[in-house]
Amino acid sequence: MINKHLKLFPYLFQLIFLTSTIGGIGYILAKYLLKVTNENLILLIFIGFEFLGVAIFACMNRRITIICLNYLKLRKKQLELFLKNFLFISLAFSFISIISYQLGIIRIQDIIEINYFNILLYFSLALAVAICEEILFRGFIALYINLIINKKAALFVSSLLFASSHVQYNSIFPFVTAMLAGVIFALLTFKYRSLLPAIGFHLGWNFSYFLFDDVFLVELEMKVWGELFEVPQIILLSFVLVYLIYYIRYNHMKFKPLRR
Repeated sequence: MINKHLKLFPYLFQLIFLTSTIGGIGYILAKYLLKVTNENLILLIFIGFEFLGVAIFACMNRRITIICLNYLKLRKKQLELFLKNFLFISLAFSFISIISYQLGIIRIQDIIEINYFNILLYFSLALAVAICEEILFRGFIALYINLIINKKAALFVSSLLFASSHVQYNSIFPFVTAMLAGVIFALLTFKYRSLLPAIGFHLGWNFSYFLFDDVFLVELEMKVWGELFEVPQIILLSFVLVYLIYYIRYNHMKFKPLRR
């Protein structure tokens, strides 16, 4: 058992080193060599290079790659959940945004030009981030930890690493939000044995966030709510997490172990 635990550290180091290094190269290339000024386009290039790091890692670890690919298969039920989760979280995010606006928690500072290019750019960026992060954190990290240790360790470690990648030094709120989201994404992945439901949820969250943060240029009136009203987001995610845990237990659903 100890040997299995020790395997985790070099595995995670190799994965994080490859993705962060190659992603960093993409960021430097876009921002300083190509002189790209659009921050969202820079992020899209960074994600592309980061995904290249994931692909290189996948070639070096074929066993877990096969498992990840199986979790990416396009099955009817998983595709339906992808769409339902995308629509649910998009509507929920819009709802808390409207409520926050009505309560005076936020105000719309300005609205940039809304056109097909901007919408397509934000959707592409949200989709790229969702796919890359789900394959990385729920695929290569959570599934691997479940394979060599257990599900609880997979839920905790993958969510902690996911939250740590969203740390902002001026506030604890983004970390808590990302931690809750990470647990939800991992539960969805194990529950449905697919990455698609989590990708749909993640996509809806990212796309809504980009729209309200970049298109409508939302500005906080009450700083206590955290950056981009993080506290309502935390409340929403907490309700989703409690419901998901209750649903799993009420229906006596068990997570099938992965083959070792």
